Amino acid sequence: MWSLEGGLDMLIVGLLQGALSYPFFDPVLTDRAFLAEPKTMVWSFVTGGIFAIGTIFIFGFVGVFGAMEAILKPESVPCDMFAGMLAGQPAAVARYFGTAVFSIVNLVFLVSSCTVLDSTFASTSKLFGPELLGAIRRGRPLPPQMATQRHAWAGRLAIVFMAVIGTLPLLAGPTALDATTISGTMVVGLGPPVFALTFLKGYRPLVFHLPFWTGVAFGVVMQLSSTPWAQGLINVKGFQIGTGKNALLLGFNVVSLVCCWFLAAVALLDNAKGFQLAGRAAGDADDSISNDDGDVVAKDAMETTKDGKAHFMELPIYHSSKVEAVRQAEQESAIRAADAMKPKDVDRATV
Repeated sequence: MWSLEGGLDMLIVGLLQGALSYPFFDPVLTDRAFLAEPKTMVWSFVTGGIFAIGTIFIFGFVGVFGAMEAILKPESVPCDMFAGMLAGQPAAVARYFGTAVFSIVNLVFLVSSCTVLDSTFASTSKLFGPELLGAIRRGRPLPPQMATQRHAWAGRLAIVFMAVIGTLPLLAGPTALDATTISGTMVVGLGPPVFALTFLKGYRPLVFHLPFWTGVAFGVVMQLSSTPWAQGLINVKGFQIGTGKNALLLGFNVVSLVCCWFLAAVALLDNAKGFQLAGRAAGDADDSISNDDGDVVAKDAMETTKDGKAHFMELPIYHSSKVEAVRQAEQESAIRAADAMKPKDVDRATV
């Protein structure tokens, strides 16, 4: 039946999250995409997205087949599999086809889980290592190519921490779908600032912080409302849209989406003229010092915005070897450009 009760509520949630927020936080997409050039990244997204949509659509027929088999030919379904087949569970359908198919399906799910874990741990290590630790020690995040051994150890400890903390929600007995629906609800506010990058100019941190943390708050409240110890304390029935199985999920996503986009629009009033933060580049010979590790560190540079106000900014660190390589390349380029501008000697005998 084509209605919210028939599953249309989950379809709407999938469209809202998939089009407006979810792709921007998925580590499989974000961390891997920025390893390539922009044009390559776009084609990778388009190609991967088309294949992903096709495979997910085909995978949905596994549940459809299980439900049809249980309804139309119940006598062919063993009693211990009937409930799972009727619900369209992939594990039950795989067991119905025999041990070989069940083992292949398990292998597919294991490979899929490993790829997700790889991307999750890679992004966690980068976040807590060069980015967070770099921001704490140097005033701004460092790119991965500037990471040191200290950053690597911080990333490894973060991976262990995330592996332990990440398994705790499994104790609450979540369904497989919760892995995407809950996280997708929490990052609804990530869409507005990302889309705003296409036209937004100037330094406007509120465009990110207001919608993003509002979406996180909605997701946390929805998750807490489903826990046994908080159900009596948090009443979220007013958020439901329709009477389907996913009425609460749909309501939270719609309300959160409206609030996040509204706050992002309000945040655009901050720095409405689009003033930019400007600073001198690090690495100049007259404007850098060396620390105890032999790295070249730019001195605090003064930045002046269009409103005439001056601010001090700590510039990032660059390893001395890389700075010297950049300087040498620039010098060679300048020499070649000077040589090209010199008038060439003309053989007078041929004139």
